[in-house]
Amino acid sequence: MGNLTKKSKEIILGNKKYIMCFDMNSINLFQELSGMGFLNAIHLINKYDDKALLYFMASSIRPKDNPEVPIGEKLFEFDIIGLLLSHTLDVIQLVSASMPQVSKNKKKVQQKQKRKVKK
Repeated sequence: MGNLTKKSKEIILGNKKYIMCFDMNSINLFQELSGMGFLNAIHLINKYDDKALLYFMASSIRPKDNPEVPIGEKLFEFDIIGLLLSHTLDVIQLVSASMPQVSKNKKKVQQKQKRKVKK
């Protein structure tokens, strides 16, 4: 998981500016808050599971003036329904964009290896 690409998006909650940023700190806090395994949670956010989405938000939303520290449980002081309606797709896109991507060269090598195995 060390190959995450740190992506961020600016959002406004209430009248304050925040950034939504997904990195290794996010994964660690997510697991601590939710008690869920990360891979299971990825599956759940793609199924629009409210609880998993909120924990991902809590672990990835940070004050703009302190971008290294996620807000964590403070997220639950905001309008939860509004967060889900406004930022569900943001979370899914951010997490997906942050995952390691297989380069085109690796894909070609893997395809060649598969062909050799089939023969």
